[in-house]
Order: sequence, then C-alpha cells, then structure tokens
Amino acid sequence: MPRHCDDYIDDPAQPECLRRFLDYARLAPSLKYPTGDAAFDAAIEARLGHPMWRDPVPVLFARHEGRPVRVTMASRFGDVGITEDLDTERGYGRRVAVEELTDFSAERPEPRVVVKVAVDWNAPSWGCGNMGSPGGPAAVASHNKMISAIAAPTVQQFTGNRAERRAAAAQARRR
Repeated sequence: MPRHCDDYIDDPAQPECLRRFLDYARLAPSLKYPTGDAAFDAAIEARLGHPMWRDPVPVLFARHEGRPVRVTMASRFGDVGITEDLDTERGYGRRVAVEELTDFSAERPEPRVVVKVAVDWNAPSWGCGNMGSPGGPAAVASHNKMISAIAAPTVQQFTGNRAERRAAAAQARRR
C-alpha cells in the first residue's frame, strides 16, 4: 500500500525539496497566504497552531515513467498531482503516489534537444537498400555523419520549397 504524502515530510531520508514542497502543499490555505495584518495573522497562527508560510513558495520537479513532470498539488488522500507542462503552477493531468516519482529537484530540468530534419526519402543515401535504392554501408555512414552534424542545442526545423529541401539533403550527404 502506498505511503501517504504526509509521511515523507518528517522522513530525513527523503530529498529536502520533496519534504519542503509537501510541507507547504499540505498546509491549510489560511496559513499559506499571510494578509500583512500582523494581529490577524498572529490570531490565525494561534488558532491553527502552526506558523504562516512566509518563505517563497517551493516548486518540485520529478520524473514519472521517465518523463519530467512538475508536482503541483499534494492531496489529503495521500497522492500528488503532476503535469507534464513544466511551466504551469496550478492544475494537474494525473494523480499518482509519491512512490511512482523519481529524481526530485527544485530546479526545472533542462529541455531535451529536438531536431527536425527534412528528409528526401528518394535520395540513395537514405534508402539503405530498401525498395531498390542503392544504400548499404556507405549510406549508413553518410546517415550517421549527417546526424552528428545536425546535433544542436535548440529545435531546428527546415522550411523551404522542394528544391531547397533536396539541395539541403544533397549537401548533408556530401558532409
């Protein structure tokens, strides 16, 4: 049976960012937002028996099934709400047990590089022997050389007409 999210708050074996986020997320809403009126805030703290949260709101990122997610909510039922949109502060797409998450961090993970390449599938170097095109070891070597040449830190997408795409594919094969 999965552990309740409250069980992680006082567990020193857990990452500090997880414990801090759960401590904040499980507070009563009246303790999360100080009003600025010292007398009123002191009365709320005395009534609820817990100090108000005056630090910056903690954020929590993790991995779920290998994908980076942001934890946005901790439920009284013991699960947490996650979303794959790392920029959102509220809302969630799924609710999961804390045990299903790994790699906890207070820092947003770096986005993975996505490279989009215009491919002329009729070019001989892409055929690799399929459907009557020449291919073979030379085509594989050309393909691997082109893939290593296009590795970049940002998303790239080739736009242009058909003639430009063919010229770019031919130039990539020559590399």
